[in-house]
Amino acid sequence: MPQSRYGRTRSGLGDWWRRGAVLIAVGAGVTVGRANGTPAGRYAASLALQSTYEHFMQDVLYTRTGHDRMWGPEHDLARANIVATFESYGLVTILDPFPWPYGTGHNVVAELPGTTRADEIYIVGAHYDSYAFNPPAPGADDNASGVAAVLTIAGVLAPWPSEATIRFVAFDREEWGLYGSRAYAEAHVHENLRAMINLDAISYHPSTGWPWAGVYGRPASKPLKDSVAQGVSYYGNLMILDGGRRDNSDHYWFEQLGFQAAWLREHHNNTLMHTPQDTIDTPNYVNYGYAVRFARGVTGWLVDHAGVTPDNPVGDLNCDYAVDHYDVDPFVLALANPAAYAARYPDCDPRTGDVNADGFVDFGDINPFIELLSGP
Repeated sequence: MPQSRYGRTRSGLGDWWRRGAVLIAVGAGVTVGRANGTPAGRYAASLALQSTYEHFMQDVLYTRTGHDRMWGPEHDLARANIVATFESYGLVTILDPFPWPYGTGHNVVAELPGTTRADEIYIVGAHYDSYAFNPPAPGADDNASGVAAVLTIAGVLAPWPSEATIRFVAFDREEWGLYGSRAYAEAHVHENLRAMINLDAISYHPSTGWPWAGVYGRPASKPLKDSVAQGVSYYGNLMILDGGRRDNSDHYWFEQLGFQAAWLREHHNNTLMHTPQDTIDTPNYVNYGYAVRFARGVTGWLVDHAGVTPDNPVGDLNCDYAVDHYDVDPFVLALANPAAYAARYPDCDPRTGDVNADGFVDFGDINPFIELLSGP
């Protein structure tokens, strides 16, 4: 979040919750909408792993004591790692330069091109620069936490086809006045940007209670905010509070230019933000389990709304994105009569029955399939 502020306002929040529902609370008005999702979304969300998220925070984004993504060499080193990570997923990745008062900044943009709705664009973004009033600025929570989520989401979705285009953007120089996101939004103002989801400061949750999260944006973005809140509630198992308008992060310029945008962030006030103590080395500070819930929520939401089609997991012979006892009969059918299996499950790939990964669906898969069903 930037050093300079953009006239933010904050409405009162009510402490209301019902399990299985998402709460949207603004001022005195409270609405409760049923959260919903899909088997494909649930499966994709389950692949956003905490271990992957921790790897990005600990080994990729320079978040340790003494690191400085403000003016230090770690700024460019982190940027290079972000590029390399996106490219390792097979995504077309570019450095998108823009001017700012102290030189040239670079957004990192990776794209998963759409198949049937390519002109519809969904953006998931987070800023990778950091700030501290007294440097160095490790910026673990603000905002390596959001970038790690974007990298995690991209890694899950990149192998699969998507009807709409998804862009994963690591914005630069947010902390000095939203320069990177402004340049990007203005350059793409004539595109069909259907949604911009901004992840900024998502890893600070000191409470042992149920995890709350905030969603922010202007009234014009309410349809997107409500939809994203439901997705994150369902797939990430977070309770969502609508904090109303809050302009001091990268979603701001997208809203200013007429697009719907939503900022997802932690609920608790982080007093170590913009200090050298915003580091993963601060004891009991970064809550990885909490942060990865955001990644899971956005992953599932994108599957449903951008039209991503995940590959079915190994052993999912009835194509419901779960491996359970309902797969036993189709597994037997695939072994005994492949033609009958193809006729009964025309949209399924029988290769999901190749549990021992030897290239064939045969009797050698029986024991591994049983072990898969009775697994951990």
